[in-house]
Amino acid sequence: RTPENNTVVSCNRTEALAWNAVPFIQASDLYLVHLGYVNGAPAGGNEEVVWVLEQQRPSAATSWELDESLCGLAPFEFGRQWRWYVEVVERAADGKLNPVSEPSSVWGFSWQ
Repeated sequence: RTPENNTVVSCNRTEALAWNAVPFIQASDLYLVHLGYVNGAPAGGNEEVVWVLEQQRPSAATSWELDESLCGLAPFEFGRQWRWYVEVVERAADGKLNPVSEPSSVWGFSWQ
């Protein structure tokens, strides 16, 4: 996967999130990419993440180009830190997305 954890990526360059393909994915399934920024760290030590995006990707795609317009959303006081993870979903007859996998690990990067 890229970017690697704790990597700094540039707001002024085209960057992408990339992940490993899931072997069991069906052609009709989708990857659902979740992207959010760190907005606080309470006394308990758990990060507060504001999840701002759920991006659908076809089963044959294992990357998503970062939308540069999001870059400045993450607060400077928390190091402009972002978190992301991916899960596999299927679209039900009613259009709802249902998970068919556990979410991946959460990865982080700094977008500056």
